[in-house]
Amino acid sequence: HRCRLQQEQQGSGISEYLTYGSLMKGVELILSELLGLSFATEEPKPGEVWHPSVQKYTLREHQGGRVLGVLYMDPFARPGKVVQSAQFTLQGSKQLAGGDTQIPVTTLVYSLPLEMVGLPLSYAITFMHEIGHAVHSLLSETTFQHLSGTRGTVDFVEFPSHLFEHFVLDPNCLTKYAAHAKSGAPLPAELGRSCLQSRQHFAHIE
Repeated sequence: HRCRLQQEQQGSGISEYLTYGSLMKGVELILSELLGLSFATEEPKPGEVWHPSVQKYTLREHQGGRVLGVLYMDPFARPGKVVQSAQFTLQGSKQLAGGDTQIPVTTLVYSLPLEMVGLPLSYAITFMHEIGHAVHSLLSETTFQHLSGTRGTVDFVEFPSHLFEHFVLDPNCLTKYAAHAKSGAPLPAELGRSCLQSRQHFAHIE
């Protein structure tokens, strides 16, 4: 119980540095530095999205700009919207007649509260977890659609999502993208290290 309270206290301190904007900056950093990819913002066509706040991105390679997939991001809470966070595949990858490839299309649904100055650490971890599933789906290039993305065994499906969770808690990564919600000041390195240490308590028995 004491360990859990300490984790919550550390998480509340870091939450002031976690916003939707800073988390998306972290995602861009991971994609760019590790995978040579980036999200490009696209303007949805009339009737393409189900709410004005939904954002459309294409995942592209740095070299050549090839489009690998499409992501619809529905990040914020609103009346009548489901409160759970989830990733849904709208279209899987598959080989088409003639040799062309159908690119994957996926959506991420969150209920991030607009009125919050910063996001709780648990929200940030969930955000990155679902981003991991989305990137997994968008990078799929399969012959058959039923094997695309997260349609596989649990360990294979969950590895990318847990990998992206790691980047929320890694101090070296945190200090590159986390910024104070009001002042824009970067996250102090010591606060990032303290947060990681508190999360590691009793990790060997989880």
